Amino acid sequence: MKLLDGAVGARVMLAVGLSLFITPLLARIGHAIGERWAERTSAAPAQGDDSELDEARGRVIIAGFGRVGQQLAKLLAEQGIPYIAFENDAKLVSRLHAAGRPVWFGNAARPELLRRVHAHEAPAIVLTMDHPASALQAVRGIRREFPHVQLYARSRDEKHARTLKQAGASVVVPETLEASLQLSAFVLEGMGLDERVVDDIVDRERDQFVSTLDETRHV
Repeated sequence: MKLLDGAVGARVMLAVGLSLFITPLLARIGHAIGERWAERTSAAPAQGDDSELDEARGRVIIAGFGRVGQQLAKLLAEQGIPYIAFENDAKLVSRLHAAGRPVWFGNAARPELLRRVHAHEAPAIVLTMDHPASALQAVRGIRREFPHVQLYARSRDEKHARTLKQAGASVVVPETLEASLQLSAFVLEGMGLDERVVDDIVDRERDQFVSTLDETRHV
């Protein structure tokens, strides 16, 4: 017994065939539109009056203003060191900028944006973004456009740190290393070691790791 007559079956098969063809096509189109939109929105700050950017000279540039970037900014501000920060979270930027913080919407890996804030005069550029691939892309782009700027980068782990160092970062700080060193310091102090002795031990371990990274860069 037939469930569908010939005409209806033919239409159903045609609809299925078209959906199999159109769905991947629409997915590719949507992906392309999404990428272009991301490029356009990250190319320029979201604020209306962005003339301050052109006047930003001699500031530390912070790329990424999550928890790490905000902590760095707090310490810089306490020492009277001027900075300017870029972040891709539009809501966060809007809130902080409205509060008078020098935080702008944009991708600091884009050379045209860095040129606008005179990155070649910056005492340092600090990459605090959480995504490893984004950090690597930023290091490569910044080092290519600004070969002499001091470039600090946060890394997820030691492997990521070596990758960033090879790409041209001046100094790389792995989260896992610093967390383990801090924990070790607390434990050693808890075991009765003098704080100065513990500081020397931690500094020695950190210096040894930094030396290893420097060797990696020249391999």
